[in-house]
Amino acid sequence: MQVAAVEALTAVVESQLVAGSDVVELLLPSVLANINVVGSPDEVCMQVHLDTRSHTLQSKRLRALYHTSCLMTVACLVQVVNAWLKCFHAIVPLLDKTLIKAKILPVALAKGANDETSVQSRVICCAMLGSMAACLTKVS
Repeated sequence: MQVAAVEALTAVVESQLVAGSDVVELLLPSVLANINVVGSPDEVCMQVHLDTRSHTLQSKRLRALYHTSCLMTVACLVQVVNAWLKCFHAIVPLLDKTLIKAKILPVALAKGANDETSVQSRVICCAMLGSMAACLTKVS
């Protein structure tokens, strides 16, 4: 359901039904917040593991259910992240270069900043930087 909602927001941005300044003011904070809230698939899988571990996994059926729910959670997570990144990609051309450098670039760099960052966070960082690269010149 979240994916469908984000795809609808992306369509509104791409079709320019809303002024660029309104998109930046109203939608960009939500996009950035949702990109940052989402953990990596490993973190989500670990959370599922921790939740199920508190209950004894007594049978093969429960173990199979745990594995399936973990995989489904990861698959859903990837879809949600990709939807938010697509929306972000649609918004970036509407942004002023100074806003990109001051507010967006630090968020992207923080996603992939240290050695303990998950692969998924680094992929998100790269996707965000790739979206911004076309808007910045060498002089910027």
